[in-house]
Amino acid sequence: MKRWVFSATLLATACGVLPLQAHAASYFFKTGNQNTVETALGLASPTTTQRFFGRLETKKDVDYFTFKASKGMRIFATLEVPVADEKFHPTLTLFGPGLNKPKEDPVIAIGDTNGAVVANEPANGRDSVWDTYLLTTFLIGPKLDLPAPEDATYGLAVRVPDGATGRYVLNVGTEDVWDWGDLIPRIWGVTRAILRIY
Repeated sequence: MKRWVFSATLLATACGVLPLQAHAASYFFKTGNQNTVETALGLASPTTTQRFFGRLETKKDVDYFTFKASKGMRIFATLEVPVADEKFHPTLTLFGPGLNKPKEDPVIAIGDTNGAVVANEPANGRDSVWDTYLLTTFLIGPKLDLPAPEDATYGLAVRVPDGATGRYVLNVGTEDVWDWGDLIPRIWGVTRAILRIY
């Protein structure tokens, strides 16, 4: 089954059956330790569409991401969970200068002078969405959408409060950037994502 899914997706993408231009996100995968701000994955921009595929292994596991933003720049990020990991409920936290001190303890290292916004799951439950490219259903969880308060470096942190472990997809940005030179990397990104999910 895996081989068939892999072959069909690769062929469809290469032939243009799947409109890759409409989904020009860059794909990234967890390969090492991102458990501290110092070892965080640096994102190119908070506005360029990017998808990061990660996994939290323990209750104390936290994945950090950092990026530079200009004042007023839109910061958009959402967490998704493959439906097969539906019992997994990670939270998403934005931290950095100019943000208010959070009402709840973010349970992460945000720095003494930074504030934070903790995004939890929607109160009415998670919506589901079918991903045509990855051939699976995702549950849409916490979401952030706000302007950067200052010209500064900001961080995102993904953690799980209840001790469960599982896979997640962090989506950042809304501006698709497409170039034909990206075709092979994008096909490879979709392929790797499918292999990780299945």
